[in-house]
Amino acid sequence: MRKKKTVTDHILEANRSIMAAQEELRKEVEKQGKIIDSHSKEIAELQDKVIEMRDNAIVLELRHLPGKAVAEKYNLTPGRISQIKKEKKN
Repeated sequence: MRKKKTVTDHILEANRSIMAAQEELRKEVEKQGKIIDSHSKEIAELQDKVIEMRDNAIVLELRHLPGKAVAEKYNLTPGRISQIKKEKKN
């Protein structure tokens, strides 16, 4: 005959279940954290590429347009346009 479970037994069983669920949640959070880190790195790389492409386009447009017009088109200051032009020369 099986021993009847006491309240303490039920509490211990519930506690083990909670601990197992917490461990599963911890693993899932860790996995999602790694995914977020990876996506963050990809986004940063894409942002850098977009800025590089924008800067290249600015330099090309400066061959045909005055700096002020290019600055207005890209919503940048003429000073920033000048910096980009100098950076691309190097």
